[in-house]
Amino acid sequence: MDFTITIASTIVEQLQKPTLAFLIAGMMLAALGSKFEISEPVFKFIVILLLLKVGMGAGISIRDADLMSLMVPAVGAALLGIGIVFLGSKTLARMRGVSQVDALATVGLFGAVSASTLAAGMAVLDDSGIAYEGYIGALYPFMDIAALVTAIVLAKLSVARRAASDVIINGDGTASMRGPTLPKNDETRQRVMSVVRDSAMQVEYLIRAVDAPYDLRGKLKEKGYRWRPAELSLGKVWWTITADPAAETEWLQAEIYGRPANIPTHKVTALNLFSERLWEEKQ
Repeated sequence: MDFTITIASTIVEQLQKPTLAFLIAGMMLAALGSKFEISEPVFKFIVILLLLKVGMGAGISIRDADLMSLMVPAVGAALLGIGIVFLGSKTLARMRGVSQVDALATVGLFGAVSASTLAAGMAVLDDSGIAYEGYIGALYPFMDIAALVTAIVLAKLSVARRAASDVIINGDGTASMRGPTLPKNDETRQRVMSVVRDSAMQVEYLIRAVDAPYDLRGKLKEKGYRWRPAELSLGKVWWTITADPAAETEWLQAEIYGRPANIPTHKVTALNLFSERLWEEKQ
């Protein structure tokens, strides 16, 4: 009987904590179809406060900590970030409808733990009275950088392998691209590594179809556009990544907007390809 009372009292106590209360409230609002949103300036202000707390606390703890005692957790954080990327690349990428590059983009974000999530987790530990090392916040960059770099490298290798699989080796040591999109003649014959390199190093651009008509969402889906949720930075928009922004802009103006429109275009680089940084920069 005492055991049951203890469990019940623990559940009631947890329900009274702000973190779980907000989670349940959010789930209820979503279930009721509410369009309630926290404005982006308020959200950013809260995140900045959390990051200030984490950063300053970690900085002070590092000053007082022994360097060797910090090195082991730092290496462990980096290995954990790398391990998450490799694990996801072997599992998520095998799911039907998920490409290798999309899978690596997803696991790269999972491996690079969100700073705001880390801050929120530390706040929950503080609220629960659970002790932890003060320098935990300083381990975030080790996990973040290791995971993102690993995801980018694996994605580049995947793109290169896919390009190589589309190359036909000719008897004279040259190669031509496979498929009906290129005519099979001497003008298209290239060295194998040249084809692979050009594909892997191709410059791409992020295209955002801002305020696209709702009833034309089917056309955007067929064209390969994806929906970015409203709660994310620069969200509530259809987007795609293309190597030909001019052609994509022309298609949007003709098929979606039906008029000349300002289409936000932003260059995709190795530093922002698999990161929220792609959406945080001015566009």
